[in-house]
Amino acid sequence: MSKPENLRLNILTPIGSGFDQDIVKIGFRCTDGDIVLFKNYAPTVGTIKFGKIKITDIENKEHFYLIDDGMFCINNNLLEIVTGFFVPFNQENIDQLQHDKERDYDVLTHLPNHDYFDVDMEIYLIKKIKSIK
Repeated sequence: MSKPENLRLNILTPIGSGFDQDIVKIGFRCTDGDIVLFKNYAPTVGTIKFGKIKITDIENKEHFYLIDDGMFCINNNLLEIVTGFFVPFNQENIDQLQHDKERDYDVLTHLPNHDYFDVDMEIYLIKKIKSIK
C-alpha cells in the first residue's frame, strides 16, 4: 500500500469528528513540550495538553484552534487525535470561555462544603481556561 501524499488529520471529540482533512503540518503542546508533526513522521503516540494548536493546510494557510487535553497517534501519514473539545481560536470562543469561567466561579462560591469532587473539577477547568489567555 502506498503512502498518502499529505498528512491526513482526523480529530475526534465526544460529539463526533471535529476535523478530517489533509494538512501540511500541525503544531501543539504535548507532555514533553511543543511538537510539530508533518508527513512521513515516525510512528508516535502521545498526549496533547490543553491550549492553542496551529494547523497549516495544503494551501499553506495557517489556522488556529483551541483544543482540550487528549491523545494523538501518527502512523503512515494518518494523524488521529482524540480530545474533549476542538474549536476555532477566535475572540468569540475566548469570550464564551471567559463567560463560562465567571459562571463556574459563581457556582463554586455557592456550593456546599461537602461537594469536593465538583469543586475540584471546576477549579481544574477554571485553571485550564485561564491558561489560554
